[in-house]
Amino acid sequence: MRNLNPELKVYCLQSMATTNPVLRGNERKEFLEYLEEFPTIQVLDSVICFRKVYRDCMSNGTGVVETNNTAAKAEIEHLMNEVFGPW
Repeated sequence: MRNLNPELKVYCLQSMATTNPVLRGNERKEFLEYLEEFPTIQVLDSVICFRKVYRDCMSNGTGVVETNNTAAKAEIEHLMNEVFGPW
């Protein structure tokens, strides 16, 4: 694809991350170590955790930002700001 679009940016987002604070740091560390092998991929600071609210939203036809789940909303808002800038 880069031949067609030399300005193409490739991002990698860690999703389905654990919400367990004991495991979270090591999980992120392993994720980042693996991606060091791919220098052309920009790793996002945003992390999306494995939360029930995401599944609930899919079945309800709603977005996470429409819910009262502040943690999930914050994850999505951080991702949007990182990729598209403040909105």
